[in-house]
Amino acid sequence: MADDLIFRPAAGLAVLLDAKKISSVELVQAFAARRQAVDGRVKAFNSLDAAGALALAAASDARRAAGQARGPLDGVPVGFKDVIAVAGQPLTCSSRMLANFVSPYDATV
Repeated sequence: MADDLIFRPAAGLAVLLDAKKISSVELVQAFAARRQAVDGRVKAFNSLDAAGALALAAASDARRAAGQARGPLDGVPVGFKDVIAVAGQPLTCSSRMLANFVSPYDATV
């Protein structure tokens, strides 16, 4: 089912989360496994905060269980292009000039 999950649209993943057919933690694990399997060839991601993603997913699962989801897409994993600032994460813009830069703040998007 993991391969099936990564090709579903976000709205379809939200339906599965609402129906409790999958957890956000399981979604993050599926996407992380796919990244590990193909990113050596694809090189789509400059970095991954796996521990942070799993912690956010667990928090989302807890909110959903309490009936307090932040919205329909709460718990659906997303990837950010390396030009969007996320506090504490590398922000290189794929440039060697910024190779060691870590964003001190979150972007307003």
